[in-house]
Amino acid sequence: MIQNTEKTNVVFRTWRKSMNVVALFPDIPSDIHGRFCSSYEHTGQHGGAYYNGIIPVTRPAKPEEYYDLMRELEKIGYDLNIKIKK
Repeated sequence: MIQNTEKTNVVFRTWRKSMNVVALFPDIPSDIHGRFCSSYEHTGQHGGAYYNGIIPVTRPAKPEEYYDLMRELEKIGYDLNIKIKK
């Protein structure tokens, strides 16, 4: 379980082709160089993501689309601060 005392910034995006939702954590690097951020999806769960590469091939997720993923993240200990990226 994640133990955070601060809120974690998250950007929820919907893939244009599959319509699945991905949670991007722009402030949490997933590599030692900081090129990739942490991400989370129902399938595959945590992984690295190229934030600037994902934004153009996704669209902002609607609250009803990201609700289940948000709840899953909260259940494992995240205290989320949802950001909107147009």
